[in-house]
Amino acid sequence: MSKAYDRIEWDFLQAVQKRLGVHSKWINWIHQCVSTVKYAYLLNDGAHGAVTPQRGIRQGDPLSPYIFILCGEVLSGLCRKAQREGSLPGIKVARGSPPINHLLFADDTMFFCKSNQKNCETLNRILKTYEEASGQMINLRKSSITFAKKTSSETMEKAKEILGITATGGQGKYLGLPEHFGRKKKDLFTLSWTVSEERQ
Repeated sequence: MSKAYDRIEWDFLQAVQKRLGVHSKWINWIHQCVSTVKYAYLLNDGAHGAVTPQRGIRQGDPLSPYIFILCGEVLSGLCRKAQREGSLPGIKVARGSPPINHLLFADDTMFFCKSNQKNCETLNRILKTYEEASGQMINLRKSSITFAKKTSSETMEKAKEILGITATGGQGKYLGLPEHFGRKKKDLFTLSWTVSEERQ
């Protein structure tokens, strides 16, 4: 997400809480916490001006992560609906496991789908719908797409075109683990666990 906390629309936040059944008194309290903030500019070591925002939540506020999770639930809901309808079925990590089409961690989101045109168009539509409703925006420059080994170059280019993502991932690390790993998963996770224990 691009400037994840700064872009959340207050109307959207209130609508999400109403949909989730939050009492109107709580919704008002949360809105007061969010909307009564003012910002000043630091110029020459001094604070100047008083800017009243019209959207967004505060970095460092203990309430903000919970608000962000509530908003992210809308994105999850759109993905789950698409999964039920069969337009974004997701993938299975093993035989007999449930299919997943997305995972959220803080302000990072991972989507899992086949690289065909139907799945990519569905994912793109979900992202656009969420952006329009919430005010948030996917940071395409910081996003990457990873393909299965046997994916044709033509399919890769078509998927990138539909989603607007140009960077190919899979070479870096995420949360200390490589984005891509082969069959020797047991050795990899054992090593990661050992390193984690040593750091503690």
